[in-house]
Amino acid sequence: MTHTRLTGFKRLLQVTDALLLLSSWNAFAAEMAGQVLAVKGMASATSADGVTRSLKRAATVNVGDVVTTDEGNVQLRMKDGAVIVVGSGAELEIRAYSYQDSGSDDEAVLHIAKGMLRTVTGSIDKSNYTMTTPTGTIGIRGTAYAIIVDGSGSVTVTLDSGAVVLSSFTSAEIAVLDVPGLMSIIAANQPPGTPTPTTAEMTDLLNNMGTADALSGLAAAGGSGTLATGDDDVIIVNPPPLPPSAPESKDQ
Repeated sequence: MTHTRLTGFKRLLQVTDALLLLSSWNAFAAEMAGQVLAVKGMASATSADGVTRSLKRAATVNVGDVVTTDEGNVQLRMKDGAVIVVGSGAELEIRAYSYQDSGSDDEAVLHIAKGMLRTVTGSIDKSNYTMTTPTGTIGIRGTAYAIIVDGSGSVTVTLDSGAVVLSSFTSAEIAVLDVPGLMSIIAANQPPGTPTPTTAEMTDLLNNMGTADALSGLAAAGGSGTLATGDDDVIIVNPPPLPPSAPESKDQ
């Protein structure tokens, strides 16, 4: 009887140790991608294992998170210094985000499924940056740009500075936006549209997330400053410092 009880106790300890190890592994696996600068309205992040949490100032966003917003927006500062404003009714997935000062192993893969965003890219290697949408992909060349995904899945991309290269999933044709103020539409099953000047209506809609100049200033100041969003000004002073990147493991 005593032997049976001891055996059962040992098994319980083994199961407990395994659960603790799994919990530690999951915490390690959630690689930090950036932090929240400010939230206007409601925003949340759902991790790769399906757990949803509310986003507040200084909260961490991780690789694998799907960031969603309601009526407001959330402003993120990524680990390479990029600033992303995720607009109302949006869904942004952080599929990969790794950055080293040396430039080695840089990778950013983001996916916007709906809604809109505006971003100023950071120090990450531009050749390893991809933004995907329901209808195509966006590559960058040191860039500030915005995206709107409408209810039909059609994607409008506007350029604030730098250059972007647009491609669709169903065509080998590409479109290059290399003059600030240009826009292109990638409709479902169509190549990217010919670049045209951004409409006043589109500009007004995007400025609800903050003007291009304000966002660029925010990125240049390391995330500290004033971001005009619609009728409000969001003042961000002394933003939370990003946690240091985990040191690279060395083979023994």
